[in-house]
Amino acid sequence: IPLGIQLLNENKLPEMAQIMEKLQTYTPKLEREEPTEVSGTSVVLDKSSMLPLLLGGDQLTAARARGVLAIRANHDRSEDRLEGLIPVVEDWHARLTFAKGIWKRLYSNKSGQDKGTLFQLKQLLNRSAVHDDPGKDLKAAEDFFMTVWDAHIVAAARCLLSSRSFSSVSTMSRAIVDEFVVLPSATSVSHVINIFKIQANGQTVCLCTRCAQPWITLSWLS
Repeated sequence: IPLGIQLLNENKLPEMAQIMEKLQTYTPKLEREEPTEVSGTSVVLDKSSMLPLLLGGDQLTAARARGVLAIRANHDRSEDRLEGLIPVVEDWHARLTFAKGIWKRLYSNKSGQDKGTLFQLKQLLNRSAVHDDPGKDLKAAEDFFMTVWDAHIVAAARCLLSSRSFSSVSTMSRAIVDEFVVLPSATSVSHVINIFKIQANGQTVCLCTRCAQPWITLSWLS
């Protein structure tokens, strides 16, 4: 639905308020009045309620919108409080923020010799579309990360299946989580995967501490 272009600056709260007032005109409203008596005088109170819609944008837009709502919080009418709009961060921006967090924690272009790291696997799989900054091609970064994610799960499953059998996929999934997913606070868990770099025989590698095999052991990654 074309909503038109407003020549206003959302970085300025007064103009952001004008933008939200315009957008709120498209919000459904339930009209309701309630007769009452104030100091012996009969009055009719407006008890109308808004059926709010999501107002999407990047993190800055959502922050500006929340600022306008905070300023309007003490107004009398729901329309003046802009209750017809709920500021949210769009999924694309949330995905980008999440990807950048992963890259900051797990990706380094200095780890080309460290088997099992994101940068080493990027070179091994020839993912030239994956950049140091995932924002340059978010789709490529997500596809690559999910490939590595799936490979880690399959490698963990192979490690468990080498010594036991499972009655169902869900049972094996729980076993993978129990034995290979470790939070920083878990210090007494045995048979865990060290997904970060450790020193072994003078080389920096990622090992499975349960079977002492390289974490990435799939033949197609060799």
